[in-house]
Amino acid sequence: MIKSLAQNLPRNENLLKLLGKTLNLDLPTNEKRNRNKTPRLKPKKDLQPFNPERFPTFFKRRFQGKGGKEAVAIPIGGEKTIFFDTDVENNYFDRIEEPGELKIALLDFKTNETQGGSRSGRVDQIEDIFDARKSSPQDGTIKIHLSSKEKVHVGDEVRIKVSLAGPTGEFDDIFWAKISESKAPKQSTQKSDKKEIPNLRLPEPILVYQKDWKRVEEAIGETMDYSTIMHPDIKGETLEAIYINMDSTVLKNFKAKIQNPNAEQLETANRKYIAAVYFHTLFLYSITKANKYQIAHEGNDMDAPIELDTYLKDLFANHYAEFFLNFGAEEFMQLLED
Repeated sequence: MIKSLAQNLPRNENLLKLLGKTLNLDLPTNEKRNRNKTPRLKPKKDLQPFNPERFPTFFKRRFQGKGGKEAVAIPIGGEKTIFFDTDVENNYFDRIEEPGELKIALLDFKTNETQGGSRSGRVDQIEDIFDARKSSPQDGTIKIHLSSKEKVHVGDEVRIKVSLAGPTGEFDDIFWAKISESKAPKQSTQKSDKKEIPNLRLPEPILVYQKDWKRVEEAIGETMDYSTIMHPDIKGETLEAIYINMDSTVLKNFKAKIQNPNAEQLETANRKYIAAVYFHTLFLYSITKANKYQIAHEGNDMDAPIELDTYLKDLFANHYAEFFLNFGAEEFMQLLED
């Protein structure tokens, strides 16, 4: 849970700088990301309004290659969509009066002899080679979809005629299609988030229960009881770990407010408590260290300031943890509206 929450920290560079002053961070260089680049904007194309005709006045394949002689590649076992431009209205194929028609015909078929194997059956119609589907005109575009069947092999060539009927005759577009190798699945181009996440070396969260209090007291030299929320384990200038008391009165009172709690609700309360205590401790420690604050009780000489771990422990025990557990953003907004 802590690791998942920590992965969102690098999104805020100011936050990283703060943590970088007190924790040992391996920060990624931001040179490339921070360069001031003038974005290159593509000029907008002036879109001409589509003015449909009742009957087509032209019909032409959109992508024809050099001189219109380039064969359309259709992957074996896959599908290819071919676009045609026209000016007929959208309901041309479906209207009741004078509907139009689009026909797809086979003109020639050349087998790839190097593939070997026997070819069963004759190839006379487009349905012998492809599953062919057409779409209705849509604002000047008609699409046909060709899916290769098992009868074809890589390297086979097919000559196809697509005809759009009109009142004065048909508009024909004739082209060659070639069966190609199936396309390899695209490799994921998503960059791993790990490259963007610095090695934060965050302090370890250690959950402590009543049965562990004595052992922890011996290790840190501090008393731990029901009033203790947490204790930061600071060695030198490094925050090594954060002991979080899971049997604190604050946590027990927080869970007691849940009416008829089930196991999931109690686990959610524990997780909220752990995350809140951990990150509040982390940021209070970082802010205090980064600004080189020294803390003393009233009347104390600043030549003998309170140790930071003692200050943080006392701060959490003095209603601070109870406050941030019971009041979130929604509660604050509700108070402002009252």
